[in-house]
Amino acid sequence: MHEDGDQVAGARLERVGAPVVTDMFTTCPRADSDVRWARARALAPVVYTEELGGLWLVTRYDEVRDAFRDWERLSSARTDPALSSISPTAGPVPLLVPEELDPPD
Repeated sequence: MHEDGDQVAGARLERVGAPVVTDMFTTCPRADSDVRWARARALAPVVYTEELGGLWLVTRYDEVRDAFRDWERLSSARTDPALSSISPTAGPVPLLVPEELDPPD
């Protein structure tokens, strides 16, 4: 049990209702990664991880599609020219086209 919520299937449910997942980005075999993502999808369409400085993860196809289409509220544009806004990485990466461009770019 965590002071901010209850333990549920490896995730912590925060007071705001968003599950907090762990171990999403540690190195593991592909099959283990698939299990982690399936577990996150079963919890909620959007989960939070404290890994890599804190990230919101959209776990389901329909919500990912809707997020990319709602560029006015959910921008994919970079806030730092060297770092991707949608790819969790610690170093500089090239611009991901078209994913990191908002209309009318």
